Amino acid sequence: MPDSGNYSQYNSNAAAVMNAHSLQYMEWYLAAVIIYVFAFAVFIGWWFFQNRVVLGAGVTLAVAGIACQVTSLGLRWYFSGHVPWNDLYGSLSVVVLWTVILFLTFGARFKIWYAAPIVFLVADVLLAYASGWNKGLEPLVPSLKSYWIVYHVPIVLAAYASFLIAFATSVLFLLKRRDETNGAAQTWLANVPPSSKLDVVTYRVVAVG
Repeated sequence: MPDSGNYSQYNSNAAAVMNAHSLQYMEWYLAAVIIYVFAFAVFIGWWFFQNRVVLGAGVTLAVAGIACQVTSLGLRWYFSGHVPWNDLYGSLSVVVLWTVILFLTFGARFKIWYAAPIVFLVADVLLAYASGWNKGLEPLVPSLKSYWIVYHVPIVLAAYASFLIAFATSVLFLLKRRDETNGAAQTWLANVPPSSKLDVVTYRVVAVG
């Protein structure tokens, strides 16, 4: 008869190792959540002061958040043996990662830094929400055992990220259009480009998505 005590000990040890691995990637994940909060605050400051130093600080924080997320996803991939975007937790994390990467790209190309507070607020809320869906290191379900999950899912999630950024520029477009229509300029919208420019930028971002 097999010794059931040995099996119990083995299961306990395996569970302890998996929990330790989960804590490792979650530490980097939570670091990204905190860093994006600071990035949100810094970009609000840039909105009012238009200072290159402040902009540089915001971009630096965004890059640091990206590094933390990539490390977290990489560790989860390594420990689990499969792609980390196999569930809601992983998928939302990748959406946020793509959102920050694409926003930095669009920011440099189209100068849409004024949309950063909305982008980082929504992205960080999604990231914090996703942490509640973390189920640890579970095996990949049979229905997801396909090479398409490696290519198809990240591309789709990148499209979602583009639409999230377009949402931010669209909100600013509506506020700016109302401001222009009423003829009573709001101080906090003074540094936001005209609605006609916001319309073009939003179109381009949606086109990428």
